[in-house]
Amino acid sequence: MEPALKRRTSSVWEHFNLVSPKKVKCLLCFKELGYSSNTSSMLRHYRALHENQDNRGEPSTANLHGQVEPALKRWTSPIWEHFELISPNKVKCLLCFKELGYCSNTSSMLRHYRALHEKKDNRGEPRSGETNTIDEALVDMLIKDTQPYSIVEDQGFRKLVEALNPNYVLPRRKALKAMVEARHKVTMEKAKTCLQQTSAVSITCNMWTSINTDACLAITCHFVDDSSHLDSVVLGVLHLPQDHTAENLATVITSLLTEWGITNKVTCLVTDGAANMGACARDLHLHHSICVAHTLNLMVKKALDQTPVLGDIRAKIRKIVAYFRSSTTAKLSF
Repeated sequence: MEPALKRRTSSVWEHFNLVSPKKVKCLLCFKELGYSSNTSSMLRHYRALHENQDNRGEPSTANLHGQVEPALKRWTSPIWEHFELISPNKVKCLLCFKELGYCSNTSSMLRHYRALHEKKDNRGEPRSGETNTIDEALVDMLIKDTQPYSIVEDQGFRKLVEALNPNYVLPRRKALKAMVEARHKVTMEKAKTCLQQTSAVSITCNMWTSINTDACLAITCHFVDDSSHLDSVVLGVLHLPQDHTAENLATVITSLLTEWGITNKVTCLVTDGAANMGACARDLHLHHSICVAHTLNLMVKKALDQTPVLGDIRAKIRKIVAYFRSSTTAKLSF
C-alpha cells in the first residue's frame, strides 16, 4: 500500500498512523490530525506535546513512562503495512477496516490477512481456502482426539505444523476455543433440526464422578431417523453440585429437554436401578426402564458373591494379579 511505504521516510511516522487519506492518529495520545501528504502538523504536534530529545537530537521512541511504544514493533513484521494500532489492545485492518484484538503479537493479524485479503503469489503462500481447511482439520483433531486447547502452544506440535506448511499460522488458544465453540453451535443446530423431524425419542441418564470428584449427570437422546437408522445425540453432561434427589434431577432434565425442544417427544427414560432415578421418572410422568446391561452386571456380581467357592478363587486371582503388577522382577520372569 502506498501510504504504508511513505511512513518509513520520516521517523515521526513511528508515532502516527494513517486512519484515512486525510487523517492521521497520534499513537501517544490518540489525537487525530489533518494530513495533506506532509508531516509538518505531525512534527509540530509531537514536539509540542511528546518530544523527549535523545543524544542525536531525534525524537525518542520512549513515552513519558520510559516504555517502548508498540509502534516500534510494527516494522519487525511486514503485516503492519496493512494494520494500524488504534488502542493498546486493538488494531484495525487498513484493507477492510475491521478491528481485531491485539496482544503484543501479530498472529491474529496474519490470520485475518491471509483468510480475507491474501492472493497466492509465486512464493506459494496459502490461499484463504487452504487456511480454512487446515483450521477445520485442527478443530476436528481437537474434538476427535480429546486434545486440550494448549496443544497449539506445544513446541513439538508447532514444529510439526511448520514443517508441513511453513505459511500456516496456528491460532492462539483463545482463538482455537472460539473455533471449537462455533463448531459446537453449528453441530448443535443440526442435531436440533434432526430431532424436530422425529416424532418420538427416548433418553438415557447416568450419574458419574469426574477425576476431580465432581458429580455430573449425562443425558443422551436416542431416536430413529427417516432412513430407519438408530441415532444418538448427547444432550448434555451437566455439573450437579446439589443433592441428587428425584426433584433436583427432574428439574435439570426438564430444563435440558426444553432447551432442545423435545419435552413432548420423550416416551421412555432409561437409567440404572437407583431409587432416585425411578422417582425422577415418576415426577416427569415418563415410562421408566432399567438398563439391561446394568441389571445383568448386578445379577452376575450377586451370583458370584453368593458362591463361596468362586469367591475363594477370585481372591487368589486378585493376589496373583496384584503381585505381577507391583513387581518388575515378576513381570520379567513371566
